[in-house]
Amino acid sequence: MLYLTKITLSSIPTEAERVKNLLIHSSTLLEAFGNARTKRNNNSSRFLKCTSIDFDFLSQPVGGTVTVYMLEKDRVVSQQKGDRNFHIFYRLLGSQDATLLKQLQLQSNVKQYNYLADGGEPFTLKGVVEKEMYRNTREAFNSVGFHEKEQLEVFKIIAAILHLGQVHFDKGESDEARVINMNCVTPVANLLGLRMDELMPALVGKNLTGKGEGPKMKYGKEQAYICRDTLAKWLYEHLIQWIVKRINENTSSPHTKVTGKCSKLCLIDIYGFEVADVNELAQLCINYCSENLQQLFITSVLAEPQQVYLREGIPWINVDINDNEMILKMIEEPNRGILSIIDEISSKDDKTDKDILIQMDKALTVNPHYKSNAAGDQTLQINEFMIKHYDIEVIYSTKEFIANNKNAISMDLIRVLSNSKINSMKEMWSTQVGNIKQTTFVSEFKSSVKKLNDVISTMYPLYVRCIRPNSSKFPMKIVDSIVEHQARFLNIVEHVKVRRTGISLSQKYDKFIQRYKCICPSTWPEVKNMKEGTISIMSYLSLKDECRFGKFMIFLKKPNTIIELENKRLSVLPKMATVIQTIWRKHHAKRLVRKIRAVYTIMAWYKKCKLKNYFNVILKAFKGVESMRDLGYSIEWPDKYPPAIKQGVENMKKIHFSWRAKKLQAPFTTEQIKMITLMGAAHTALYGAKSDWGLHHPWEGDLLGKELNPKILTKYTQSILKLKTALQDGNVIWSATVIRLTSSMKSEEMHLVLTDKHLYRLEGSKFEVKKKYPHLTFDKIGHISLFPGPDQAAVLHLDKAGDLAFFLPGKRCIGEFIGNYIKAAKKLNIQTPIEVSAKISLNLDGKMKELVLVESNVPKPVFHKGQKNQIVLAWSLIETKE
Repeated sequence: MLYLTKITLSSIPTEAERVKNLLIHSSTLLEAFGNARTKRNNNSSRFLKCTSIDFDFLSQPVGGTVTVYMLEKDRVVSQQKGDRNFHIFYRLLGSQDATLLKQLQLQSNVKQYNYLADGGEPFTLKGVVEKEMYRNTREAFNSVGFHEKEQLEVFKIIAAILHLGQVHFDKGESDEARVINMNCVTPVANLLGLRMDELMPALVGKNLTGKGEGPKMKYGKEQAYICRDTLAKWLYEHLIQWIVKRINENTSSPHTKVTGKCSKLCLIDIYGFEVADVNELAQLCINYCSENLQQLFITSVLAEPQQVYLREGIPWINVDINDNEMILKMIEEPNRGILSIIDEISSKDDKTDKDILIQMDKALTVNPHYKSNAAGDQTLQINEFMIKHYDIEVIYSTKEFIANNKNAISMDLIRVLSNSKINSMKEMWSTQVGNIKQTTFVSEFKSSVKKLNDVISTMYPLYVRCIRPNSSKFPMKIVDSIVEHQARFLNIVEHVKVRRTGISLSQKYDKFIQRYKCICPSTWPEVKNMKEGTISIMSYLSLKDECRFGKFMIFLKKPNTIIELENKRLSVLPKMATVIQTIWRKHHAKRLVRKIRAVYTIMAWYKKCKLKNYFNVILKAFKGVESMRDLGYSIEWPDKYPPAIKQGVENMKKIHFSWRAKKLQAPFTTEQIKMITLMGAAHTALYGAKSDWGLHHPWEGDLLGKELNPKILTKYTQSILKLKTALQDGNVIWSATVIRLTSSMKSEEMHLVLTDKHLYRLEGSKFEVKKKYPHLTFDKIGHISLFPGPDQAAVLHLDKAGDLAFFLPGKRCIGEFIGNYIKAAKKLNIQTPIEVSAKISLNLDGKMKELVLVESNVPKPVFHKGQKNQIVLAWSLIETKE
């Protein structure tokens, strides 16, 4: 995994690191549960583990799964002399975690547990500290994703197995088994979350119907021990299966879960031949698996290449191969094979282990790879037989073949286990309830071997052969005879011969052309004849003598040839990439243009539809608007319209407003419309703020220009003409004789004339402009102040000079002045604030005064000095109404 992580330049390095860590820690975890010490190996794998690493389309590791085959579960309850049980038992007892051991009711002394003491010394491994190994196991648990509660449940099951091994039986009444030490059953029930009154009967008997009801059968003493050991083996096997399932839940690739498609690299750890002091059923099955895999190796690596050369018409010198097909047939042949005989005899209750050997002698005596005492080899015991494997001759003892093969657990025990209070136990055993049919150990093993063969056959296998240098486990010591023996029987010599006399690499013409056609001008971009194209490429590179051309494949003699091909391909790829990029960009641009045009077409139709719908709503809302009393003023315009026509909607509103205005103005004359416009401006500024601003009074405009006295009118006209000529002014729009406030706080008559651009202050009967009071432009007027009452007073606040306070006597209204002023100022883009307040302050020759309005019975309005800084304006309401 470290190597794979280094060579994959992951675009997501953290993801590759995560996958690597998960799979490495899962391997560490499974090693604790699946490895054990044997005489030949202190860390021997007692199962077959297949680690599958998933890669995405960029060849980056994205996940993986672990599959376990052929667990040697018999080791849980018994071991050969010098062997140990699985590592996890010793790591737990050597953890020095007093709290955990007390909770599990365990002691750290290994020798006191029957399932661990069976193999005898040594109980410890040289150079291994169990406390450190336990800590590594806990770290692996955490890294793979097991919670603390789940880890505790795992250790409870391990502890329950050890306590189960302490349970002993003797014969009771009618030779029925009974438990001697009940104190050992209690911790088993507590740790597994089981009821004591359900577990005890299931250990010493079973229900004959398998449904929990009906007649009961009590076990004898030997049967009770077999039931106990079977329970221990099944607990351990299901525990490992559950651990593997939980590992795969955390390590499997999400891409594979969704699509089911992923490139895979499988690492299969396969054990070799087993030769123990006493070879039992487990060793027979392990060696059968090794024979099967050896035959697969012979077929895929040695035999198939030679057949390919002959089929392709390549000259070839045949290499003899040590085939083990006859051995495999002897072991696995249906009805007559050793495994079939074991299964057949085991299915009959009245048969013994001797019957297995008798049946094998009848079927296999003539087979040169089989020997037994009855078959003529007197060196063998009467319960032994020998198989001449491709590697070595192995003697097997049939003792307890039937007991180890039956591998059956009563439905009573399964039902008890499925009722556990521990979640992991429920998950392990819930699927077993109701599954009455149980397979034998041999059947399970054969099924696992078949599954393994199926996995290997779907992939391209590469083999790493491990040679054992000596039998004593000493480092740096090589025994020539042992190494030579393994090399010969593993067909390594034949493998080397095939490679030397054969071809380094072969590839079909179509795949070769697909990869290397860019090298040769005559094969790019298309090739009609694949073989001729391949020959052209090799001739172009002057490599024709370094290969052989078969019927459908090309064969390269040296690995350097493929390196040269790859280097040449890499040198031309940039040019090819440029061509491909150009074509792709052209295609992409065309497709993009089509999409953009389609988008604009859709947008145009959509806008057209939205506009049509909106205008339909408008037409419906304004239907019959001419007959409405308010001409559609009260109609609410729809506020939901496309943003693109916002300006159009505003224009339609203006058009409707203009149309409505024309309709409303139609009954009036031009002068009346002008008057209404002025009143509208005054209304906007004064309505609601001032009580009487002249709405119900006649507005006379240029009153001075309507003077009846010809002499006065002539003087006024001449004065105005002179001013208009000098200042290029416009028409007079309003004029009146007012009473103004002088600098000496007295009243004085003055003529005010408002034109399109100026405000003139004229004095006397000659209508003269004095230097003291020059003409005013609208921008010099800061704001205009009015009282809220019915008076007609006003104060013009000027920027620099003193403010102008005046009163309109008679029936003239201040509203007319305000309306005309606002209209004229608006034409010049000037906005002068109009303030209506009960208190008005004004600047009189640089001093601030307060203008106070007093209603009095005076013939005409008059200004005079008041208290302190006050100026009093006395006026009569009667005078203004007359």
